[in-house]
Amino acid sequence: MSWPEDPIGEDELVGQLSLEAFEYLSSKKLTEEAENPEQRVIDPSRAAELARQVCEKVMGESVESMKGGTMGGVQLFDTRKVTNVVKAAAEEAWSSNDNQVSAADAPGRRYNIDIFTSRGRRHTMEDRHLAIEDLNALLGIKASWPAVNDMPPQSWFAVMDGHGGVEAAKFAQAQLHKVIAEQPTFKDDPVKALHDGFLACDKMFLKKSERDALTCGATAVTVLVRGRKLYVAWLGDSQVAMCRNGEMVTLMNPHKPEREDEKQRIADNEGVVVWYGAWRVNGVLSVSRAIGDRKLKQWVIGKPDIAEFDITDDCEYLIAGCDGLWDVMNTETVRLCL
Repeated sequence: MSWPEDPIGEDELVGQLSLEAFEYLSSKKLTEEAENPEQRVIDPSRAAELARQVCEKVMGESVESMKGGTMGGVQLFDTRKVTNVVKAAAEEAWSSNDNQVSAADAPGRRYNIDIFTSRGRRHTMEDRHLAIEDLNALLGIKASWPAVNDMPPQSWFAVMDGHGGVEAAKFAQAQLHKVIAEQPTFKDDPVKALHDGFLACDKMFLKKSERDALTCGATAVTVLVRGRKLYVAWLGDSQVAMCRNGEMVTLMNPHKPEREDEKQRIADNEGVVVWYGAWRVNGVLSVSRAIGDRKLKQWVIGKPDIAEFDITDDCEYLIAGCDGLWDVMNTETVRLCL
């Protein structure tokens, strides 16, 4: 039998189904007649809830049709089959009269979100992003807007910058928020859940990398909004900044090989940081932490840094981006452009 391209492991399946259903449903238009453009697209909470239902339906009814063979006794799934099954199930859910939401009833977006991507001069786009306004709805966490029980509203925003291939960025896009939310400490200690979830996701991708002979990696910067709290977690040099009361505030210190603490950590593990057009780990990679990079894992670790902030009334907006933004613009230039 022919081997599926970019096979999906059993432990990846739910995350991939959920992502594809969510992206497909989020693109759906309600009506072209609404005066307010925000009312022309499906409400984000509704899209998330429908995506969760689609994922559950597919897992309950269509697993066999997505299988693509086994390797070493591990069941794998065919990416194309997964996409086709998800689209069919999502379209069926959307077409149901019960699931059509009129523009007049849609509460609209809770955040103003703008997204821009460009592959620049590269042949392929290796970056990924994800914006989930209602994480509770997508993951089936019982909560509402505003919160009426013990779990406040939650949102998830992430930028992944891939290198050496797109697979690590794609994997993190689909799996990271899910793996973090599955940590037993997620409810009461989100900082520990983020820490452990990043490490678990890195471990999952390393396993996939060994299986599929991948050597790629990805930086990641993520923002978990929980009620009036902001949790920023990151690996590598993708960054997020906040505008507060008209001034840009740096929320993090990116993981670059030239940082003295990172350079020392790498040296302590028998590695070296050298200049080769940029400061690089063992002369190869210009970031010192990432998901993946299995051949450099001894030095390019998957342990994130995490920062916690209160959301106050003077917080205006966040901007997250990869090094394609921050290597050419500082935070003040970004503010002036906005």
